Amino acid sequence: MTDTTLEQGATAAIRVVKRATAKIPADWILEKGPEQNDYNYCDGTIDTGSRGSAQWLYGFAFDLTHEVPNAQLLSLMEPTGKEWSLLVKESNVQGGTAMDYRFTDGRTQLYITLNGESSTRPRVGVSAYGQCIRNGTTGPGTFPTPNPADISE
Repeated sequence: MTDTTLEQGATAAIRVVKRATAKIPADWILEKGPEQNDYNYCDGTIDTGSRGSAQWLYGFAFDLTHEVPNAQLLSLMEPTGKEWSLLVKESNVQGGTAMDYRFTDGRTQLYITLNGESSTRPRVGVSAYGQCIRNGTTGPGTFPTPNPADISE
């Protein structure tokens, strides 16, 4: 736990995703799926009181206009900076070779799923979870859902 607020965690998660997708050329994106921009309660317990805790999730997926090598996509999306480390790299098959990556900077986890090499539906998914934050007086429902368009990288 940390002494930051859930609203600060929400803003941080949105910034991480925006940075991860900022270098993807706009003309590669065919269609962006719906965003998930909401909180989850921590420890599997719904506790809206001051002693409960929650974390913020922001993410979306998008279809690509054409096949793009996963390695190229990763080079555009991979977080930089010594605070980031790769936690998981897994391969799975979804109409092509899909790669899942999970990074952390100790406060936020960034998930990237690359399926850019699919011949039927090249696609990218990206999301970020903030850490669990004690509700205090600033837990779920105490602030409006942040608008990603209003948050700079």
